[in-house]
Amino acid sequence: MSTLSPLAPCGAPTTLTEALALADDLAAAEMADSTRAVYARWLRNFAAWCGDQGLEAPYPASVATVRAFLTTEAARGLSVSSISQCVAALRWAHKRAGLPDPTTDETLRATMKGIRRTLGAAPERKAPATAERLKVMVAGVDRTTLKGKRDAALLLLGFGGAFRRSELVALQVEDLAEDDDGLRVTIRGSKTDQDRIGQTIGVIRGTGATCPVRAVRTWIDAAGLTTGPVFRAVGKGGRLVPPRPSRAARVPVGLSGVAVAAIVKHYAEWAGLDPEVFAAHSLRAGFLTSAAAKGATVFKMMDVSRHKSVDMLAVYVRDAETFKDHAGAGLL
Repeated sequence: MSTLSPLAPCGAPTTLTEALALADDLAAAEMADSTRAVYARWLRNFAAWCGDQGLEAPYPASVATVRAFLTTEAARGLSVSSISQCVAALRWAHKRAGLPDPTTDETLRATMKGIRRTLGAAPERKAPATAERLKVMVAGVDRTTLKGKRDAALLLLGFGGAFRRSELVALQVEDLAEDDDGLRVTIRGSKTDQDRIGQTIGVIRGTGATCPVRAVRTWIDAAGLTTGPVFRAVGKGGRLVPPRPSRAARVPVGLSGVAVAAIVKHYAEWAGLDPEVFAAHSLRAGFLTSAAAKGATVFKMMDVSRHKSVDMLAVYVRDAETFKDHAGAGLL
């Protein structure tokens, strides 16, 4: 693993046409690829629904049309978070096109409040892949294959660094630096670092087969990686699939976030767990829940997780300490 290196600067445009082309590229990087894909899907669904209703053009959308669409989606059983994504997509599309934004209307906001009150807005939480569960999951990995080496590295590093799945897929070999204490990982951008200031965290060494540093080293050496995405697709015959470009991440990416979730689900099922309640976030949640259970301080946990708010992190602490020093202990 190499030491950290800065991104190469872009060549300065010399003509107005080149400058505008570069401006378009920068505008395209305003959001993550995953967010762009979600918005695009919602805008297609909205356009299709408008067509079914006999509306010739969905944009600019009237307040009444958007309210009717959101209500239809709520009646279909979609979650509040999904419907909120639709509102965000429509807001973005109208603003980018310089059109009046229907999502700011008070009657539409009232409709959304009613949907939240009716359906409930509690977020769906994935089960944590705690240290005990992760050890069983990793035991199911066939490390004699290249794919198995990758999967072991992904599971153990994802847990050891409390990574979000978007961070795992954007991670580059150049972002890793190994030393005697463990692995220093520079995260160039994240959900809470949209301006890509960057932050370096430490992933501590483990013991034996569950050491994330050793697993990552084994995978990188076996795959012959010297630059580019750390985690990549492995095709038939154990051949690496070339990375794909990403405007939003500004670096090439290998595995998709969906693929990371599928890997976690696969090994959760192997371990006898319900794969439906596990996903990529289970690795992050598992680290925080396990750390809290062992008595780690909130501030030390934040050093790794990079949460901006103690309140957000407190959820994991409460889960780990639900029955610790319980007020009802010994009453019955």
